[in-house]
Amino acid sequence: MNGYQKIDSYTLMRDGLKHIMYELNQQRPNLFRIGKEAYNFLYRSMTEALLGGNPDNVTYEASTKRDKHRTHIYQLGSSPWQKIKKQKIKGCKTLWRYSQPVQYIEPTFKDNDIRKEPSNQKLLPFDEMLAMIQTDCCMRRYYHSKPILISDDEMQTLDWLHTQVRNEFEHFTPKGYLVGKDSLVNSSALALKVARELLHESGTVIPLRSRPGRRLLDCLIRKIHQQERK
Repeated sequence: MNGYQKIDSYTLMRDGLKHIMYELNQQRPNLFRIGKEAYNFLYRSMTEALLGGNPDNVTYEASTKRDKHRTHIYQLGSSPWQKIKKQKIKGCKTLWRYSQPVQYIEPTFKDNDIRKEPSNQKLLPFDEMLAMIQTDCCMRRYYHSKPILISDDEMQTLDWLHTQVRNEFEHFTPKGYLVGKDSLVNSSALALKVARELLHESGTVIPLRSRPGRRLLDCLIRKIHQQERK
């Protein structure tokens, strides 16, 4: 069979929402699948929000050893140079956020600091992107753009989704597996809520792109919460 099929991020995002809607319309929805699709939707939404037309913003060179502190040294406009680094969150197994910025001396750049042509770029992991969308450094790209605010409790909920749903689904082994219904409902709805804020409120996503609509996301979030009463 000749020809090609075009696949882009927004196509995959819309397909994911179709899967969620399909499950919600069933008599007994598979909440585990809804959680997995909500996780993937958030991941792709973060990628779009951080991309800014430059793939380097959301990728890293796999052959290069990375700074374990995930340090960012940056300057916004004419403000003083600042530094942020990785900081643990109480109650989270894998997720983290960036520290409050501290003033930093202006860095000096050498010729060997110039970025080489990438040979093996990979997408930044979920945990790193989730930390990045909460920073001025990565999100204040335009005068009207802003970072996303996520509380520690919400980070713990997303941490549960990351470790108990996404990782379990991707690396599933034949065994019995029980997972709390309330946790699935709350974490799935939260993932879509954060994604909605990224796509429609952060001001970092190009508006002319065919983003999944706010009304559809609001509808899905409500329908997911309705599962608590069933």
